[in-house]
Amino acid sequence: IPSTAEQFSDAFEYLVDQWKASGLDPNVPVYIATLNISEAFDGGEDFCNAALMCDAALQAGFKAILINLNTDITLADNGPHKGKFVFTPELDDEWFKLTSPETRELVESLVDTPIKVMFMLYPWEWILIHSEQGGPAPFAEPMMTMIDNGDLTVIEPLYSVLKTSKLMLPLLCELFPNSPYLLEATFGEMTVPLKMNGSVKKVAFGREGANIEIRLPDGSMVADTPGVYGQDGLYIMQEY
Repeated sequence: IPSTAEQFSDAFEYLVDQWKASGLDPNVPVYIATLNISEAFDGGEDFCNAALMCDAALQAGFKAILINLNTDITLADNGPHKGKFVFTPELDDEWFKLTSPETRELVESLVDTPIKVMFMLYPWEWILIHSEQGGPAPFAEPMMTMIDNGDLTVIEPLYSVLKTSKLMLPLLCELFPNSPYLLEATFGEMTVPLKMNGSVKKVAFGREGANIEIRLPDGSMVADTPGVYGQDGLYIMQEY
C-alpha cells in the first residue's frame, strides 16, 4: 500500500461490507448511540468510535443517526408506543445544529417514533449490573422485553458480555484443568499456584488495565492500578 494512502488496511471497508451483509432493512433508521456525544467538540475516543460506525452504516446505505443515549431516547409509558424506546432528540442541541441539512431533516421526521435498530456504544454489563443495583439503567428489563418481542434489534448481541467478563477465566480453568494455555484463576481462593507464583486481582469488568492488583508470593504488592471499575464487588484472582 502506498504511503500516500489514507490508511494501511481495509478495516473500514470490511466494516461497511458487514453492515451491507447484516440482513437489516436499509429503510429502517439505525440509531448509533453513545453517552459522550459532547466529545464531538474535542475529538474524544467514544465519540470518534461512534461517528466511525455511523459513517460506515451511512456508506452501506442505511439511514444512520448519531444520538446521545442519555438525552435522545425515552421509554414511552403511554400512547401507541408504550413500553418501547422512542426517539426524543433535543433539536436545539449544538450537535444537531452542526449536522447536514439532510440529517437534520431526517432527525426532525423521526421525532417521537419508535427506535427499532440501535448500535449502542455502552457496555451491556453496565446496563445489567446498574439495573440490579437500582442505578442509572432502569430500562434494562423493558429493553430485554423489546428484544424478546422483536421490537428492538441491538447490533451487539447480549451474549458478547460473556467475552468481556473475566469471570469466564475460573470457569475455563475448571473445564480445562492444567491447560498450558490458561493461568490458574479462581473466584478469590488462594490456591497453591497463586501462593507459589504470586497473584493478580482483576475486577470482573475492568478495562484497559484499570483496577488491577499484583502481589508477589510473600504478599507484597508490586502494582496497583487506579480506575473506576469494580464497584460491583466482582473480581477474580489469577496466577501471576
